[in-house]
Amino acid sequence: MKCGAIIRIVIVLIVCLAGYNTAQTHKNINYAGDNNSAHTLDIYMPTGTGPFRAIVYIHGGAFSGGDKSEASSWASGNLTGAGLACVSINYRLSGEAIFPAQINDVKAAVRWLRANGSKYNLNTDKIGVTGTSAGGGLCAQLAFNGDVKVYTVGTATMDIEGNVGGNLTFSSRVQAAVDWFGPTNFLRMNDYPGQQDHNAADSPESKLMGAPIQTIPDKVMLANPITYVTNDDPPLLMIHGDKDPLVIFNQSELLYNAVYPVFSPIGKEVTLMKMAGGGHGGSLTVTTESKKAMVDFFVKYIKNDNTPVKVTKAGLKNRPVAITCRNRMIQYRLDAALPLHFKLFSITGRLIRTINYPLQAPGYYQLPIVDNTCSAGAYLLDCTAECRNIRMKLVIK
Repeated sequence: MKCGAIIRIVIVLIVCLAGYNTAQTHKNINYAGDNNSAHTLDIYMPTGTGPFRAIVYIHGGAFSGGDKSEASSWASGNLTGAGLACVSINYRLSGEAIFPAQINDVKAAVRWLRANGSKYNLNTDKIGVTGTSAGGGLCAQLAFNGDVKVYTVGTATMDIEGNVGGNLTFSSRVQAAVDWFGPTNFLRMNDYPGQQDHNAADSPESKLMGAPIQTIPDKVMLANPITYVTNDDPPLLMIHGDKDPLVIFNQSELLYNAVYPVFSPIGKEVTLMKMAGGGHGGSLTVTTESKKAMVDFFVKYIKNDNTPVKVTKAGLKNRPVAITCRNRMIQYRLDAALPLHFKLFSITGRLIRTINYPLQAPGYYQLPIVDNTCSAGAYLLDCTAECRNIRMKLVIK
């Protein structure tokens, strides 16, 4: 072969490879502009030309441990193989800061991606999120409180968005979520037998919230994705083993039961994938089938969906009902006409009384949920309104 022909072939190869990326990983990028290793992320890139859409991965570890490196096997074998970038993030653990620091950090990472994604060959008009265990819980929170800023439940008010890392002109909303066996309503994690007492002062959830969870129900509701569910939230896939001894399967059922009546009328997807015999992760929960379901979900809603993102004003999600307990009475406020259902239980779980209102007008109400036949002591009160379920302790003196 003549020298000139060789040169022409080389030139052709260079032209063909222009813009083609080999797989690379960007490690330990700080998304908050500080020196805290809890504010770092890794980006696992697929091969090929970009820009690529991205999935944020949130690690587990009972809110007190774990690391972003947990995502390496997931990224290399699944998301990147489907042509999606995987952005695995660290966040402050409960030993460093209590809630809402964790969701503040997750939202900061999403805003950072939108502000800086183009530098890493990323298309961030649509972003997905996934996570396992505690990371699954934060994944579900982000799905339903994206762009929510300061929020109040009862006597508790928190800045859910935060200002970590700035980039506050960028949205923290995501467009699809896959929650792997994450907790939702901490107050109901003891509803079924398991290996942990989640109400204990040293439980992962109590450490996260800074106090035994049943003593601060309003604050705990701010860490519950069900609190924020509205019909403009993203499609959701939940994957959970039905024999999970740490985060009981019912936690995903509660979220599904809250989201389905909101999403179903508008044809939006919410799916609960029940892994028969599966535990808290493990080979019967994280299977070839369930990993494929995650990838297919993100390919459908993130990689291949070019529908323009609906832009909404941040922080305007309204709480449909606010409720407080005072001795033998409950006081509550309705912001819209809603059906309401109250159930009073003994502390051991025995149903004492049920009160149902098919529809109540907006306004302030006071209800004597117990009568004089109830002895002094502690009771549990369930209130279901629209897509929310609240459980709190009612003390009779």
